[in-house]
Amino acid sequence: MLAKGLAIALAFACWNPSHNTSLTFSVAINGVFYNTKHPRVLASFVFWDGKILGAFPSTETRRRGGLVCYKDGYVEAGYFTVNEKGELLWNGKKPSWEKVKWAISGGGLFLLDGKPVRGVGRLENLSSYIVNHPRYSYILVHKDRRTVTIGVSNGTPPYSLVKRFVGEYYAFLRLDGGGATASFRNRSIPRSVHNAIGFPKIPNAPANK
Repeated sequence: MLAKGLAIALAFACWNPSHNTSLTFSVAINGVFYNTKHPRVLASFVFWDGKILGAFPSTETRRRGGLVCYKDGYVEAGYFTVNEKGELLWNGKKPSWEKVKWAISGGGLFLLDGKPVRGVGRLENLSSYIVNHPRYSYILVHKDRRTVTIGVSNGTPPYSLVKRFVGEYYAFLRLDGGGATASFRNRSIPRSVHNAIGFPKIPNAPANK
């Protein structure tokens, strides 16, 4: 675990499309999936500050776990799905985007309502490589559903890691991983990181711990 803070304070930065590239983070981790064949395209759904930065990967799956943070700071975990009309739904309903601060899909929702989720790969059409790889970044949502912790695992697969969080936290979302796994402090997003999620640095404020 690298940093803890209010979910509403999180910021997202990416190179393609260019967004928040000059923002200085006190602590940040690599973020969502990106398309390695078409580097200007995020391969995860990303909505941040009124902008859709990444489209839902509907050609790969009809369901993907994610998080939505509302403008009042409340966080909801669940599933983005696509209906027969091709419309994106959040937990079975059309999202009210005017009420949302940010929303992302990830690489597996492994903890929901304090309970481990079984069959993540099958539910979200994720490869065994993704669901079992021991190196990845993640967002852990606390029970108050307003506080989050961002972190990086360098040796524990998600199924094993969430066993420590059962009953103690609300949700655990795996982000991107493998060779893309990274974290950094007190700087803007480095060129080596395609996109990142973290806490912006506030002048004269103590760093997140």
